[in-house]
Amino acid sequence: MADPNNHYTVSPLYLAKIPTVSIMPPTNPPLHPTMWAISYSQLMNFHEEAATHFGQSYPNMAMRDINAQIISPVCRSTGSSYALHLNPKGLKIDAFVTHAWDEPFGDFVESIREALKPLVSKPNLWICSFALVQGSEDTVQNQMGQEDTPLTKSPFVRALQEASSYLVVRNTKTDIYSRIWCVAEVIYANKMGLIPERTFVAGPDNFSHIGASVLSANATRQEDKARILRLLLNDYNYHEIDDIVNMFRMQEGRKLERDNIESDRRKPRTVNIIYLILALAALLAVVTVSVLFFHVFDSEESAEPGGSSAPSGFLRPPQAPSLGQPTIAPSLYPSISPVESLTNDPST
Repeated sequence: MADPNNHYTVSPLYLAKIPTVSIMPPTNPPLHPTMWAISYSQLMNFHEEAATHFGQSYPNMAMRDINAQIISPVCRSTGSSYALHLNPKGLKIDAFVTHAWDEPFGDFVESIREALKPLVSKPNLWICSFALVQGSEDTVQNQMGQEDTPLTKSPFVRALQEASSYLVVRNTKTDIYSRIWCVAEVIYANKMGLIPERTFVAGPDNFSHIGASVLSANATRQEDKARILRLLLNDYNYHEIDDIVNMFRMQEGRKLERDNIESDRRKPRTVNIIYLILALAALLAVVTVSVLFFHVFDSEESAEPGGSSAPSGFLRPPQAPSLGQPTIAPSLYPSISPVESLTNDPST
């Protein structure tokens, strides 16, 4: 069923079950690539719905599987990208997400969740599988440009030009910089000033030990690899590109193992208990020192002639002056004692 704005409102997973027949011919999205984003909440909803739909097989499903079984059918049905299916008027990019398609999709989403957890306002995410119209190789290639098309005209670079942050999502299956498009993205993100101040690195650092050169990076189409390397090497020495790539490979991260996931769930509770114990120990130390101080103070007071016999450890009220002795108010001038101020008074 279509709504008044002429876009589908039924569940995306329901659309994925339709026959693989084009209802509408795939077309290039009419909006600028910077408007091909999805919101953080839309990604999380998609993640939860996919996990429910695929059940026990979901943890092993890669981005390629999700694309084939959910995203591409929606693109064939609507003639638009998944992002514009969700947001027909477009949604402006905040964070550009670079990643590899061999990663488990659930891990990909959880890495993004972890990276953006400190942010109160979550960014809109530009993710290529959602941003581009998915389908046949020709459908995708028409959006990427031909061999003689400058990289600056590709949707990736055009989106990066307006991104406010750059999110690198690593995974356990594939070194993302073994993919030539990811190499191109990091170079242009660096050129546009997103690295390092506006960069997030998420996911495990499982490939921090490898030093493979970008010259060995691959692409689905070998023509893309040749085109990208030729254009990048016009501006950079490949050693410079390798240095930038290795910085992201070696960025500290946790190994994404199932045991560590359970450990992370227990960690906040353990840390809170430790903080509570330390706080109680500090409070006990303050109370102990205070009691000892007042005990010593009262003992010294009791030892003086005429001292009170009040039990030690209790504060005694200040002693009232005896009736036969005049009291002298302290002088306003601390350098002159009260007695001197009286004897030097001209009126006496």
